[in-house]
Amino acid sequence: MMPVPDAQRTDEQRMIAAEFAPSGMANAVGTLLVNPQLARRIFTHERYITAESTLAPRHRAILGLRAAWLSRSSYLWAHRATLARRAGLTDVELRRIAQGADAGWEPF
Repeated sequence: MMPVPDAQRTDEQRMIAAEFAPSGMANAVGTLLVNPQLARRIFTHERYITAESTLAPRHRAILGLRAAWLSRSSYLWAHRATLARRAGLTDVELRRIAQGADAGWEPF
């Protein structure tokens, strides 16, 4: 599925794209605009789990990266890795996330 080009977006699609532009996932937003209702729901959830939940930013980053790894989404992994580095995770820790629970993580 291809992203909806800017010139072909409806007013509703433009509003959704503007609202979720800060997610940094322009390609995903554009692609999901094919179904605006779905896009709004997915990106509302994405914003909550990456920025608004009560978990510490570090823990949100770890969980998001693990989910990206388990789903084999290189696109999501790249996006979440950027957020994880902002939350203070190191490259060594990012590699350990891919290894899973047996990589010496402390429970949280």
